[in-house]
Amino acid sequence: MRPAHNAVGLNRRRLALAALLSHVERTAPSITAAMESPCILVCSIDMKTGYCFGCGRTRDEIAGWIGMTADARRSVMALLPARLETVERRPRRETRRTRMARERDGAV
Repeated sequence: MRPAHNAVGLNRRRLALAALLSHVERTAPSITAAMESPCILVCSIDMKTGYCFGCGRTRDEIAGWIGMTADARRSVMALLPARLETVERRPRRETRRTRMARERDGAV
């Protein structure tokens, strides 16, 4: 009789899990879809300015983005184009392609 009892308990847990997943699928997309973000998945901080190379936000702004109000996010986003102008657009290290081109051109 015990295996049947376990099967009933297992079915209840499966139903509860299915209900939870259904709820998350219904609510999560609406939460995340409504939030604007400047992130372009180039998450690296410029040490001179403290701004992300990809989006222009500071570490604190990135960390607190989800907790910010929509107005606060919009005000930060208004500052980003000017910030990105101050970020140096070059890789942190010399790439192999760049090194080979430099050596080929004789600018060693």
